[in-house]
Amino acid sequence: MKVKDSGGTLWARTVWPLLAGGLVAVGLCGAVAIQGVLLTTVTAVLLLGLVTTCVYATFSDDGISPERSLRIGALSSLVFVVLLGLGLLNAPIGWGAAGAAALTSPPVLGLAAARWGAARGSDRPRPVDDAAQLDDAEIARRFETIVAPLERDASTELDD
Repeated sequence: MKVKDSGGTLWARTVWPLLAGGLVAVGLCGAVAIQGVLLTTVTAVLLLGLVTTCVYATFSDDGISPERSLRIGALSSLVFVVLLGLGLLNAPIGWGAAGAAALTSPPVLGLAAARWGAARGSDRPRPVDDAAQLDDAEIARRFETIVAPLERDASTELDD
């Protein structure tokens, strides 16, 4: 499903990135202030290695590159350290703010707008379900026209 682009709105382009960046800064400062620089860094590096390895091991058969798994590991490590810092500072307020930031992010709001528009019935015409309007004989005739070339190909392969 393609997420609707939120466009150049003030929220998506200016306000939300500033608020999210401030939240990340508070979370990192909280983690460093309570745990210290060394423990925060060790936590981030160990989690980076763990997630990168797990993602690459799980999805390497699906074609994920080591670089992409490293990006996923780095992002998840940052998110974990920020949430840890916010939780150490004040768990209900910090995690509530993180949840609010996640739920008001432009991709989530775009997805919500797309679903809300679909639920309300948008101005776009909906595609007609052809199968609901066809009788059984017409469906059988269309099926035969699709399957006939396949059956001819299969019979020629058996003859060879």
